[in-house]
Amino acid sequence: MFKKKDYPFEGMSMNFLGDSITATGKYQKHVKRKLKLREVRNYGASGTTLSSNGKDGLLDRYKNMRQADIIFVLGGTNDFGKLVTLEKFEKDARLLINGLKEKYSNKLILFGTLPPRFHLNQVPTNNINKIGLHPRDISDTTKKVCKENNIPVVDIFEESGINESNHEIYLADRIHPTKKGYRIIANLIVSHLYQLHFKNHITTDVYNPSS
Repeated sequence: MFKKKDYPFEGMSMNFLGDSITATGKYQKHVKRKLKLREVRNYGASGTTLSSNGKDGLLDRYKNMRQADIIFVLGGTNDFGKLVTLEKFEKDARLLINGLKEKYSNKLILFGTLPPRFHLNQVPTNNINKIGLHPRDISDTTKKVCKENNIPVVDIFEESGINESNHEIYLADRIHPTKKGYRIIANLIVSHLYQLHFKNHITTDVYNPSS
């Protein structure tokens, strides 16, 4: 039987910034239920990159988000698919993190790595795209930039267990998750948040939900 203290995120609000994987709203509902959040807000937009295109990239849209206690960012799959260079992705990831830290000072910001993807246009080349990148390059760069900026990362790419032999169970079209795939993403987010809390990585020095 859980007691109130077992739900440290109960009553909080959480923003989700991302692409079509986020826009569906299919993993946020599980996160909300499991954490007993008061409100979740969906800032996902289909087909968008993390990198700026001057219009609807995550870097272009984050300023329009409302205040929240927790901010989760999930991007990168369209940067890979739309052949964004790793240099631009890294530069814009840094700009996004800096902007979020300024906008959401004393709030909890965390990123997710892109889920594994096995689109038919990349499978014949061993999952390498036309500019020589593997999805792992996007994942590794996300983790690198976040580590340098003390931003926690939910490593969906490595920890989801989705691979070439089971992707038909977890990916509906080799990119977008099935119901089971979305549950995996939600469970990883919830697990990581609890790990952060119970390891005392969240303190009033860096995170104050009442501020």
